[in-house]
Amino acid sequence: MNRCRIEDWAQVVRLMRRFPNRKTVFLCENPIKSIVHQTPVEDLSTLQSLNLGKTEIADWDSIDSLDRLPSLTDLRILSIPLLESFNEEERIHLVIGRVQNLRVLNGSIITPEQREQSERYFIRYYQDRDDKPHHYKRLIDKHGHVERLAKVDLTPKSSAHVQVFCEETNYQAKLRINLNKNVGQLMKSLEKECGIPYNRLRMFLTTKDGWVEEFRYPGMSLHSYRIEDGDVLNLQVRLCRCPITLSGPYANIRALFSDVYVGPILEKQ
Repeated sequence: MNRCRIEDWAQVVRLMRRFPNRKTVFLCENPIKSIVHQTPVEDLSTLQSLNLGKTEIADWDSIDSLDRLPSLTDLRILSIPLLESFNEEERIHLVIGRVQNLRVLNGSIITPEQREQSERYFIRYYQDRDDKPHHYKRLIDKHGHVERLAKVDLTPKSSAHVQVFCEETNYQAKLRINLNKNVGQLMKSLEKECGIPYNRLRMFLTTKDGWVEEFRYPGMSLHSYRIEDGDVLNLQVRLCRCPITLSGPYANIRALFSDVYVGPILEKQ
């Protein structure tokens, strides 16, 4: 139902009644401004995947309404007015915190670790605000009151010196990375350095205290990972069904890989 000039959510519900077993609905580029359930949500009980990209939704109440859909696990809400004023990190965390059954957001899988991170972010975001949504109490009951982030130095670092390793290609280097860029741009910059095509590259951060985290969201700011001098970036290839030849000096190595978006930002030491 993309580009069908649907303006009223009630019209979507009426259409769904004609297809009671429908699990996936595409509503891209329709002028839908809000989602309000005027009838029991049982009418949408089978809906598992919903695409609202480039609609005109501009209020959090509409996202809250999606939380009432019992089977909704896959949501796409790219390019909607509501999220224009938020950065990539805020968009991810504030949506995940509101829709508790989501497993996929904008095509990216929500792991249990990602959900916990987002829900804790949600609590911190609203803990000093008066306009707390009803999800706040639910998440407090689940996680308790989380500690505020330390306010020692509010000025973000612009760069960090890290060590980079890739066992598959025997690549290792000490690099200064620009923390004002995003994950995708960093991975793109590493493509030629390590000899792995960027769209087949996985990257993990290992901090000095031993914490390991995968960079899952290409659009997320590097600042959000709190990368410090001396941290380590481990590069890996991800398995797929068909072999792919590595590029450059590693052309004689064959490996198996996965997808991610990226761009250049490294300075060798």
